[in-house]
Amino acid sequence: MVHCHACGTALQGTEQRCSACGMPLSNPTLASGTKLNRGRYSVGRMLGQGGFGITYEGTDTVLNRRLAIKEFFPDGSSRHTGLLVPPTSLGQEGMRGALDAFLDEARTLAQFNHPGIVNVLDVFEENFTAYLVMEYLEGQTLGGRIESQGALPVAEVSSLALTIADALRVVHNAGLLHRDLKPDNIFLTKDGRAVLIDFGSARAYAGGQTVSHTRLVTPGYAPPEQYSSKAKFGPYTDIYALAATLYHAVTGTQPLAATDRLVGEEIPPLAAELPTGLRAALKQGLAIRIDERPQTIDDFVELLQEEVKPQRVPTEAPATPRPEMAGDVGRYDLVLEDPGPLSFLVFRELMRLTGVRYAEVEQAVRTGEAVVRGASRTQVEQLRTQLEAMGARVVTMSAGTAPARSGGTQRPPQPSPTPTPTRPPEPQVWGTTNGFGGFGLGCLLFLLFFLFMSSGSFFFFF
Repeated sequence: MVHCHACGTALQGTEQRCSACGMPLSNPTLASGTKLNRGRYSVGRMLGQGGFGITYEGTDTVLNRRLAIKEFFPDGSSRHTGLLVPPTSLGQEGMRGALDAFLDEARTLAQFNHPGIVNVLDVFEENFTAYLVMEYLEGQTLGGRIESQGALPVAEVSSLALTIADALRVVHNAGLLHRDLKPDNIFLTKDGRAVLIDFGSARAYAGGQTVSHTRLVTPGYAPPEQYSSKAKFGPYTDIYALAATLYHAVTGTQPLAATDRLVGEEIPPLAAELPTGLRAALKQGLAIRIDERPQTIDDFVELLQEEVKPQRVPTEAPATPRPEMAGDVGRYDLVLEDPGPLSFLVFRELMRLTGVRYAEVEQAVRTGEAVVRGASRTQVEQLRTQLEAMGARVVTMSAGTAPARSGGTQRPPQPSPTPTPTRPPEPQVWGTTNGFGGFGLGCLLFLLFFLFMSSGSFFFFF
């Protein structure tokens, strides 16, 4: 869209006179065959027009190759006798500043050599404006592809996301923001490249600082901060636009404008069958709040590549993890030589603390194997203290020195203990180990005393 340079009325660009003020108008586009830069470049048909410029097909007359030429032509500008006339809202000073910024960013882009960034071949000033000479790309924009086909295959969107993210990393590392990332500014070439184009809105940024930028928004792709002329811009600004672009590609539906979301409208949720990483990257990338978005392209890529880690289902889940790491340096085994008189309680305590089964403890005691293998010194000492308190006899040793459980090695035979001689049985004494005992004798004496006191015939009775 162009505007009358006299009154500012919006025009289609084909009028001969302004419909509002009657000012004679000239065609804003350059005539086919126009020569630029001392005749080196010849202008052909117009390829497209945006808010900051007009792009033409062109020819390098020296190298005889096809290329693209972009003319810096801010919205509202017009042309008089071939020279650019800036819009009244911009003025000569504003135009000069914008032109200098355009040239600076163009020179920066000319340093890049990345397959995902359009290759800038030349930049120069002429006709009170400036021109970028770029490689000519054959194919269609992502926007055109979505319009004709609808939602793209998930695998293609995932690949596209990584390609454009890699290109944005180069741009951000140079201290620049694209600021106008959308499907129409990603070109899909016939040879399979995905290329970022239209850097006319690109600007330098200072991380964490509030700066003044010309307000430029494309509803649906621009984050909330771009609706303000003073805000903190950073890589997260382009990340929002990239996430919105990928959302459009994978769903076939343009996302809601940030202004609509700010008043409560919600973006329709993504399909559950999308890869976990892509869904997480789009959800966080489209966050309204800056601090909830990935802060760098690397953060965004990390989300993209996130996968669901398979959960291992154990065949037999013990009550408590066993401290068993056989062969580790500085680890210890515990052998239960004798469970003692409270063997059932000892076995049960081992089962509770280590997760071993009753049969395993029984087998280990019978064969001299370690009940616990590869535990730390602290674990072994704690177990030993608890088991010895219950009357068990326990031995600890360096890991790997106890007989292996799988081998079923028997304990070395132990020498038979020397039998203890038995004494002949002693005669039992009544009142001590048999009959009434001491308690019965006391009762008898008490009865006799009672009879004596009551009848006075104790001696006779006795």
